[in-house]
Amino acid sequence: MILEKKLIQLNKFLSKNEYAYNLRWWNYATLGLPLEIADLNEEKKKIYYDDSLLKAFEEVKEKEVNEIKNRKVKLYLRQIYMNRVELNDDLLKLKDEIIEDELSSVSTINGKEYSIKELLSIVKNSLDPYIFNEARKRLDELNKRKEEKFVEIIRLRNELSRKLGFKNYIDIYFYGLEPSINEYIEFTEKTITSSTEKAKDWESWLKLTTCKNKTNDALKEIKEELRVYYDLLNPVKTFIDILKIWGLEDLSTRIHIFTSKDLLNKKHWWTFCQPINIPDDIRISINELDSVEFVETLYHELGHSIHYASIVENEWIFKKEDLFTEIPASFMANICSEDEWIERFLKIKDTSIKEKIKRVSVSRDPTVILSRCLEFLLMVRLYEKEENPNNIFNDSYKKIFAYRGQDLFSRKEWNFEILFIEEPFYSLFHLIGEVIGRKILDFIIKEYKSIFCEYVGKTIRDKLFKPGNSVSWVKRISNLLNVDLQVHRLYEIYL
Repeated sequence: MILEKKLIQLNKFLSKNEYAYNLRWWNYATLGLPLEIADLNEEKKKIYYDDSLLKAFEEVKEKEVNEIKNRKVKLYLRQIYMNRVELNDDLLKLKDEIIEDELSSVSTINGKEYSIKELLSIVKNSLDPYIFNEARKRLDELNKRKEEKFVEIIRLRNELSRKLGFKNYIDIYFYGLEPSINEYIEFTEKTITSSTEKAKDWESWLKLTTCKNKTNDALKEIKEELRVYYDLLNPVKTFIDILKIWGLEDLSTRIHIFTSKDLLNKKHWWTFCQPINIPDDIRISINELDSVEFVETLYHELGHSIHYASIVENEWIFKKEDLFTEIPASFMANICSEDEWIERFLKIKDTSIKEKIKRVSVSRDPTVILSRCLEFLLMVRLYEKEENPNNIFNDSYKKIFAYRGQDLFSRKEWNFEILFIEEPFYSLFHLIGEVIGRKILDFIIKEYKSIFCEYVGKTIRDKLFKPGNSVSWVKRISNLLNVDLQVHRLYEIYL
């Protein structure tokens, strides 16, 4: 009875607190308003630092026999443990310092100022060797400045986790999630081993997907050739059309799409989906509409929006998806390089042009999977060893990363990303999403012969999205595909 009362109180508080945070973050990202959340953190501390709350959950965690209630207790416990770590004042200060440095850092090249985001874009796309090398040099300097604090964050998270009775932060992060961390590690290690053995078969892909290699000019030419088709496309309208075909047009009242013209923040430079209040207020911000990569990115975010807008669970914790979250996004991103989508929306019948679209598709790039595996394993090792990332980024890792062209970047050090602070294991989320999202699409094409029919939309909504996190992602996927999904063997699906 005590726990039930606390659950009602916790559910109400967290729903209100998260709504306030989401709205402030949206206004910060799209309107340029200051992100002031100190008061929200103080409110959370009063809840999560309440020892009676922790005790009430820990007393029943092994006693609850009802599967869904047991899952609820463990997921709430995970939130309590994680917030007791993340709300630590010293940790908050370290994270703020790194993020502030990331946002305020400006580098000058040839008299022109560049933000970190712009430097990363140069490293990814520039064909000018001088500009590329200068951008790379500036990023390396910024990385070194942040890495010391990043390692401090890792050590502090581990120290706080040990005070809560855990071996390290990894054990808290994966507490209550299915399956175990060991299965995810086994999957990624087997994927790397199998992939590198098969790497020679990817040669044609690698030539088209590796940055800064000799075929980058050819890749650019292909993108320019395709641009004429995408310039005529209204991808937002195609999405609305798909919702109607799938019988999900009711979701369009919950999904709100904003373009850069709607926004006041001149520094706004990315496309993202922000759930403000699941499932009723889901927002997408977009900033360009004219390339194959952008269409994939937009469809990725639209996949998030369909997912969030479909959840029917009232319990706050069941709206907080974990490793499932990138599966709907990857599923949608894969759709826009399928023949059926290309023919329907781009009006292209020519097989050679379809193949070019598939070549430049990030969703079909096998090296992305390999990169996700390595990023995840690197982060696991960092939290196990608490060392400087460059001490762990050893020759074997460099050798594997070379398949993505990092050798041509003359990379000698690990590349810091701001996401590794807030979501240290986000690479695993994307890895699972990319492998399973593709598998779902292949299953639908084989089973229903068409992506665009009402049954497809209602099937993925009812079997995958509606339950939210009340059912583990493994069970949802197993139910849809009618298989006994084993995570440690996912590499067999991928390869």
